[in-house]
Amino acid sequence: MGGGSGRFRTTCWSMVLHAADPNSPKHADHLDELIQRYWKPVYVTIRMGWHRGNDDAKDLAQSFFTHIIERQDLARISPDRGSFRSYLRTALENYLRMDRRARNAEKRGGKIRVFSFDVEDVDLSRFAPSDEESPDKVFARAWANCILSEALQKLGEELRGMGKEKTYEIFHAYYVAPGEQHTRSASQEGSESLRPTCAKLAKDFSMTEANLKNHLTLARNRLRQVLRTAVEDYVGGPDEVENEIRFLLQS
Repeated sequence: MGGGSGRFRTTCWSMVLHAADPNSPKHADHLDELIQRYWKPVYVTIRMGWHRGNDDAKDLAQSFFTHIIERQDLARISPDRGSFRSYLRTALENYLRMDRRARNAEKRGGKIRVFSFDVEDVDLSRFAPSDEESPDKVFARAWANCILSEALQKLGEELRGMGKEKTYEIFHAYYVAPGEQHTRSASQEGSESLRPTCAKLAKDFSMTEANLKNHLTLARNRLRQVLRTAVEDYVGGPDEVENEIRFLLQS
């Protein structure tokens, strides 16, 4: 899925602009980067929200992206029409409601492109829907997980680059690890119930509780800055940024 600290350097909308223009010198590169950045929410929604098998979900994700490319949909979207998240969710829902016709037509014409999806890297246990959860809600959770995972990776890279690896370790132990443990245990209780106390963590890291809270505050503030950069990347305008950050943190 690519890597490195430059993950947020190219904005979503600039990628869309170049990916939509076949005459752009880097058309193919931007198209591939756009799909590699956002394929996971599409695959997870098909797999868990629409209850398709693994192979069918991969095929549908492939054909969905082929569909919007062949129709040149990317040339018709822009920030003033809303966020890229909203566009992708709506386009996927519309496609899946008519997927049999679309897939048959594309297969007959031999148009389906092959993109690289490392589905083995997707932890589907994070997205098991409840009986009442709609595909839209599965997509929202999958999108939030995708953005937050990249933001957490970037946060770790930045803190380690600043010589503050322990700050990230503390942040991970307090905020991230309880959520991972909650997913593995399939507990009915929230991840907050699994979160260690600051007193326990301070003892584990051999520091005062006040010092530990300073580490947590530093990491939280930096995470919000990283998330702001990521969110500004794909929302429709600056007035949507704070609401989108709240959505990500509450998902």
